[in-house]
Parts: sequence; C-alpha cells; structure tokens
Amino acid sequence: MEDCEGEVPAKRPKLSYDSDGAGSEDCLSALPDNILINILFELFNAAAVARTCVLSTRWRRLWTLLPGLHFPSPGDPQCILLALESHDSPALHFLKVRVQAGTPDSVAPWLPIVARRLSGHLSLVNKVIRNGSDGMAGERGAFDLPCFEKATSIRLELGFLGVSMAPLGVFAGLTDLFLARLQLHGPCTLADLIKVCTLFQACSSGCVCDQPSNWKTEDLELNRLQEVEIHKLRGTEHEATLIKRLFDWATMLKKMTVTFHRSVNESEAKEFFHMLQSFYRQEICMKGPRFA
Repeated sequence: MEDCEGEVPAKRPKLSYDSDGAGSEDCLSALPDNILINILFELFNAAAVARTCVLSTRWRRLWTLLPGLHFPSPGDPQCILLALESHDSPALHFLKVRVQAGTPDSVAPWLPIVARRLSGHLSLVNKVIRNGSDGMAGERGAFDLPCFEKATSIRLELGFLGVSMAPLGVFAGLTDLFLARLQLHGPCTLADLIKVCTLFQACSSGCVCDQPSNWKTEDLELNRLQEVEIHKLRGTEHEATLIKRLFDWATMLKKMTVTFHRSVNESEAKEFFHMLQSFYRQEICMKGPRFA
C-alpha cells in the first residue's frame, strides 16, 4: 500500500539466525536504498561491490544503481564490459579504471558504452612496464576514442597506446582534460582535444606534444581554455614553442603551472621558467618551477 506521498513503505526486514537459532533483525538491509547505495559507493571497488549481491535478494541489484564504478586493480576487461552492461543507474557520473599492459582490443569494446552514458568524470590508466627510460615505448596499436558528449572531465594515461578520434565528435560538456603517454592517430590533433576545455593538463614526456608539427603555424581559438598544467618539462625548444603558441591561442588563459622532469637541474629549470615569463601576458598567473 502506498503512503500519502505515493511511496511504497519499506518491507519488514528479514530475520537472520545466529548459532543458537535465535532470530535477529538484519538492520543493515532495513536501511533505505539511497543510504545503502552510498555505503556501497564508499567501498570504491566495483568487484567488492558486486559481491554484495550474494547477501540477499534485496542486495542483488543495488550495486547496479551506483552513480559511479571504480576498478582499482588490473582485471579482466570482459568483467568491466559485463559490469557496465549490467549497470542500471540512469546516469553514470564517475568511472575510474586501471588496467595492466592494456591493448586496444581490451579497451575499445566497453568505451562506447561509457561514452553514451557518462555525465561526469572518466579516468583510464594503463600501466605498462618501463623499458628503462621515460621515452616512448614503441607502437602498441590504436583504438577509436568515442565522443563523450556529456563528460565533464577526462584523464587518459594510456601507456603509449594510440588514439584516433572522429572529426565530427563534439565533447560539449568537457571542461578538464589530462593526457599522458598516448599517441594521436588519424585526423585528430592536439588542438581538437583542447578546443573546448577550460583546464588542460599534459605530460610532455614522449607524448601528445610530439605529434605532426602543423600546430606550430596553425592559428587556433582556444577561447574557453582558462588553466593549463604541463608536467615533466625538459626545457626543450620544442616545449617552449608549444607553450608560446598556447599563450597566443588561449586569450582567456588565467593560470599556467609547469612541473619539470627530475632530470632537469634547478638552475636550468629557473632559466627556462624565466624565459617563459618573458613572453606571457601579465594577467596570467604563472606557477613554477616545480619538479616531479
């Protein structure tokens, strides 16, 4: 029977039994769904959350209503796909995935599902074994990056996987973008990815900045970009040219933070930082030099 507000009252909690056969109330299951969902979300582990379905029929579908999913340890990509296909929440506000030595075939199948439903933050980190340097780890294949029309922030650390993006895609809701250790393929350019951002972060080490050099002469309008963070700078002429072009393109830029690679000594970092200050606009807040 419905109450005066049209809601169905919670059923009487079921009894569980101790070793003496005495009944005791399942107080946790008696809580409203929204509280139980918040508890499950705090576990921050999609596999652990999914295992709660064995507790009772009440819990069987609760995990599928979570507003976000977190896969913290490398696992079977098929499990990620199955979890996303079973997820019933009206919107997916958060997805964080870490994979080990991922390939395009292990990432591409489930990304379109996320792209259609995500209305918040995506973090995809692909951990690979280093080859003794921070340089590019060789060609590792490429996959299509679908258009995340409603995503507000995206973080991609892809272990030098290649990414291609359809030129007609529009990341209409995107404000924050972090890119590290990926290669751009096809018609997609660095400029295409940052045109709609207010915050752009990049790792400069063997990464998206080392793409075909048409950006050096191209005139772009990055009139939404307000904050830039660049990590692991090595103080090269190539990097200086990119940063100078960003100052020209991003007319609304308010803040830039630069972090240098640990191989750069302090005096070199200060010299490079002072050089950047010589051609930036006075209204821009420059933060640095820092080291990572």
